[in-house]
Amino acid sequence: MGSLGRITGLDSLPPDRVLPAYTRQAADFVESGQRTKSIDCSSKSAKKPLRVPAELAAALKKNKMARKVCEGFRTSCKREYADRIAEAKLPETKTKRVNRAVDWICPRQTAQLEVHELSKAPGTFA
Repeated sequence: MGSLGRITGLDSLPPDRVLPAYTRQAADFVESGQRTKSIDCSSKSAKKPLRVPAELAAALKKNKMARKVCEGFRTSCKREYADRIAEAKLPETKTKRVNRAVDWICPRQTAQLEVHELSKAPGTFA
């Protein structure tokens, strides 16, 4: 089978009488079993299952709104949160990242809590 090299335009294609010969030759290779390389796209490796760190799972269990919002996320988004927390080496860093993740997952609830706490602070107008 011939090599076409880099095709930059119609003028770099082989003549019309040669191209069908290449196609026939390729079909013969497939039928005879000489072509061993798979063209199938289904050979993608299976993705690893999502592993949620115990710290994040506990925080989501405590915060119902964050858990509900997180359940609506795509797996890739959940994986980003889980990987970020799992990468932390120190327990303090994990705790900070878990708290920040919960704040990012449901920022409206955090903002409501902050407004509520500010209204209780002395010397503020409520």
